[in-house]
Amino acid sequence: MTTRRWLRGAAAAAALMLAVGCAGEDGGDGAREAPRRGGTLVIGLATDLGTLNPLVTADRFGQEVSGELLFLPLVRYDTTLDYIAALAESWELLGDTGAVFHLRRDVRWHDGVPTTAEDVVFTIETASDPRTTYPNASYLTHWNGAEALDSFTVRVSFDPHAEPFAGLPFLSIVPKHLLDTIPRERIRQAAFGRAPVGNGPFRFLDFRANDRWVFGANDDFPDGLGGRPPIDRVVMRIIPEQASQVAEIRAGTIDLALGAPAAEFVRLDSLPHLRGIARPSRQYFAIAWNNRHPPLDDPLVRRALALALNRERMLTLRHGYGVLAAGPVPSFHWAYPDDVEPLPFSPDSARALLASRGIEDRNGDGRLELPDGTPFVIHYFAPTNNAFNRDMAELVRGDLAAIGVTVDVRGMDYNTMIADVTGPRTFDAAQIGFSSDFHLNFRDVFHSGHLDGDLQLAGYANPRADSLIEALERTPRREDAVPLYAEFQRLIRDEQPWTIIYYYPDLFIINERVRNADMDIRGAFTSLGQWWLEDGAPARSDSAVSSRSPAPEPAG
Repeated sequence: MTTRRWLRGAAAAAALMLAVGCAGEDGGDGAREAPRRGGTLVIGLATDLGTLNPLVTADRFGQEVSGELLFLPLVRYDTTLDYIAALAESWELLGDTGAVFHLRRDVRWHDGVPTTAEDVVFTIETASDPRTTYPNASYLTHWNGAEALDSFTVRVSFDPHAEPFAGLPFLSIVPKHLLDTIPRERIRQAAFGRAPVGNGPFRFLDFRANDRWVFGANDDFPDGLGGRPPIDRVVMRIIPEQASQVAEIRAGTIDLALGAPAAEFVRLDSLPHLRGIARPSRQYFAIAWNNRHPPLDDPLVRRALALALNRERMLTLRHGYGVLAAGPVPSFHWAYPDDVEPLPFSPDSARALLASRGIEDRNGDGRLELPDGTPFVIHYFAPTNNAFNRDMAELVRGDLAAIGVTVDVRGMDYNTMIADVTGPRTFDAAQIGFSSDFHLNFRDVFHSGHLDGDLQLAGYANPRADSLIEALERTPRREDAVPLYAEFQRLIRDEQPWTIIYYYPDLFIINERVRNADMDIRGAFTSLGQWWLEDGAPARSDSAVSSRSPAPEPAG
């Protein structure tokens, strides 16, 4: 799938949901079936969610579960990525330096306490405090404070910026009365994360470490926000092995497999009781080059390495599901520059660029040497948690070997690799997955002021990149920001501190009994509160928990 065939732009976000082999639920006449109430939905996850405290969870599905099932943000994105009401039923801008939000008066925490402006102020202040280590703190970079004008009115202030609200749909409001006595540096360890009390369409029921999370429908969820969900219960089971997820989705013991391999996608979709969903995501596959290590400190050397990679062939590992990337500004973003193309696959150009930097085969053995005569060897770190990552590392090794570069692939478990690339950084190149967002934060990844930060893997330092990042952070109008984004995209494309290879969709398998399961660029669970089950019965593996309904544990 090429760049030009992939739908782009905010207006196309809803259309990006690709359902393979599915005619839809309306039977072709445009009318949806009326939802039926009842039953248990069972979802297969590859890893435990860890914590569901939205102030600290960094797991992408953990963030979705907390933000879509358990808690409410002030505003949400609609399918065109415009802002719509959530906890805030209305708002007005105060020029370009602030806003006033008017909250709904019928939202209660799952323990019965009303959700008020004090909760909103507490959440913003706590998320902004570095001691909390809120993983999306960049959302609030330009915010200067919040105050409760009354119990249901909040005023916020911020610096002029092109997208001051961009992070609000991802900032779930949390209950002040359950968290304000916990020191902010200890919020990450609070029991609240394993027994969260939210105000969303589902409430927490049960947790078993490395086994399952269980949630029940919130009978008191306001009708104005969608009302009580049709599904009675959602069970998220931890099933690490891809083969096990495949076996369970085939057998009907889970309803949705989030970790099925790409190689099985088309085959499973062909089964009459299953459907494949290629959900557009914000994830991309990349190689981070360690700019601290010569000759990788030379942009022309990094560009040569990128030119040597056959990225179209790499897409075959995902059976064509993906789109080649030019840089870190993703195609779904309003500032995506159409005229910045990805680098081509050109081994001859790669060899010529390396030769111009004195990197040549001096002894005729087919391998390149550096100007001082030592072999050009790249120590390439790759996670070995699945066959895809192992196969991808071999493709990279083969492509670079074809131009004479020796690649020493060092396979390791994911956590060991992350500890190196964010710590001592002994790697030359690291194979990573990363996520863009609707609020683009380039400072942590590419600004020279963050060379010691966890996300500045490359050690990239370019004064022009710094000035563009700083200009984007203080540019209040989108039309003025667009050319700055285009220049930044072109700069990263040309200098290749990271080689961003392609963006790729999530490949999920769902049982046909699950109805109304719409997914799009916003997330997998954005509409889960409106899903329903055709037969209303629990999946077979859930019979042991389908009647259990323990009360939430106390926070803290």
